[in-house]
Amino acid sequence: QHNVTVGNGSVVFLSKHAQNRYSAWRRLADEGNPVAQLFVGRCYQEGIVVPENQETAIEWLRKSAARENSYAMVAIGLAHEEGQGVPKNNS
Repeated sequence: QHNVTVGNGSVVFLSKHAQNRYSAWRRLADEGNPVAQLFVGRCYQEGIVVPENQETAIEWLRKSAARENSYAMVAIGLAHEEGQGVPKNNS
């Protein structure tokens, strides 16, 4: 698992807030909000409120990163390091 501990994409934050906020995050993510895209992606990475799905997580994280969200960029880098949803690359 990606226990990213930075910012509001942390497992602690998501575990505490996703149950009540996920539907709003998803709506905002669909509208292009990069922070909401990060939260949705991280929920998929960790299987919080939604079933774990690394490929779907990466799709959302890439959308967020494309809008210059550095936390999403870090999460994608860690996914590559672990080989979760993307090819493993720890160089």
